[in-house]
Amino acid sequence: MVEIEEYWMINNDFFDVKKEDSLIDLYKRIVLEMQDLGGCDILDYGCGAGLLEYHTRNIYKPNFYLHDINKQILKKAADFLGEYHKVYIYNPEEKRKFHGIIFCLVDVCIKNNQSLIDTYEEIFKLLKKGGKLCIGTTHPCFRDESFHGFETSFTRKEQRFEYFTESLPFKLYYGVDSRSIQFIDHHRSLSFTLNTLLKIGFTLYSIKEIKDTGVSIDSFHSQKSPFILFTLKK
Repeated sequence: MVEIEEYWMINNDFFDVKKEDSLIDLYKRIVLEMQDLGGCDILDYGCGAGLLEYHTRNIYKPNFYLHDINKQILKKAADFLGEYHKVYIYNPEEKRKFHGIIFCLVDVCIKNNQSLIDTYEEIFKLLKKGGKLCIGTTHPCFRDESFHGFETSFTRKEQRFEYFTESLPFKLYYGVDSRSIQFIDHHRSLSFTLNTLLKIGFTLYSIKEIKDTGVSIDSFHSQKSPFILFTLKK
């Protein structure tokens, strides 16, 4: 098992995720939701290694602003992506507001429910009026299923899947070989997420459930969804 930070910092081959991966489909769906905003300022809140920007580099080219709590990975992502995009490291002191904000696979990283609510409230303030927020995450209803490329501690029967236990920690194993990456994620129900966002003041624009696009789809769940995408407006 490879620690995720070590993998991202050392292994450039992590950028070469297989094209059929449903995670890449999620990335593409997110930028397609943003395309009607044109070449505007887009904030990737919790950008990590910049995988979304890299895998959609030929689809959409706005001004990408990158934000991540891990400053070392943030700088590496900005340096790497500069070859493909206009990228900037987000500076909160600039008081900039954005036409669009991407929040992809970040909600599950936040342990505390109140911290997640505070983050959504901060994002609401960072959005321009009429701006879009795209939230991509693993589908909360199917976290006890195996999919192409990843599975969870629920799938492996290491713990019970308690759907209505908000902020329930669980393990997500991304990759199926000896170089797989282990995350500690946190589960929230679909109703918790939607009700939280609506209470803050967002308007729900659309929900898209991403199909598993693995090459060996017969051995996985073709009628269940590994990822879900919420698009909201301010």
